Amino acid sequence: MIVGSLPRRYARALFSLSKEEGVLEEIEKELGQFAGLWESEEELQRMISSPVVQLREKVDLVGKITESLKLPPVLGDFLRLLTAKGRLTIIAEICRAFEQLIDQEKGRLRAVLTSAVPLPGQTIDKIKVTLEKVLGKEISLRVDEDPELIGGAIAQVGSLVFDGSVKTKLKQMESKLKQS
Repeated sequence: MIVGSLPRRYARALFSLSKEEGVLEEIEKELGQFAGLWESEEELQRMISSPVVQLREKVDLVGKITESLKLPPVLGDFLRLLTAKGRLTIIAEICRAFEQLIDQEKGRLRAVLTSAVPLPGQTIDKIKVTLEKVLGKEISLRVDEDPELIGGAIAQVGSLVFDGSVKTKLKQMESKLKQS
């Protein structure tokens, strides 16, 4: 996913401050949680985006939210700044750009493992270790479910896809049968 230049600039600023303060991992976690909160709270989005609500009220509201969530001061200040600049609406993009910066810093890759059914923790761990061995980098693995796969799993790391799904195997068999 491509992130625009404005979210990247904000992410770089937050990254620099967080690194300087020694709170990169904490900010990564908390920023992601706040971005999730933002995405799920339509009323908050409407209020922050409303031209009727005074800027001071918007900043105060975000300040109260950051205090109630006990967010680190660096992140609280950053979110109030975004609100004051009318940029809180791009928090999800800023979060993705921030994660990319941390991944670069740590030499980490993000992967998505999609399976038809919930996988046991041991299986997920084995797949993660295998991906790390094959790619030679630390992997941050997100696990999703998609019943349409029928069985098996698909692991995607960037543009690289390891497809071991039953759905794909059936399509390959169908294609071979049609060629015969």
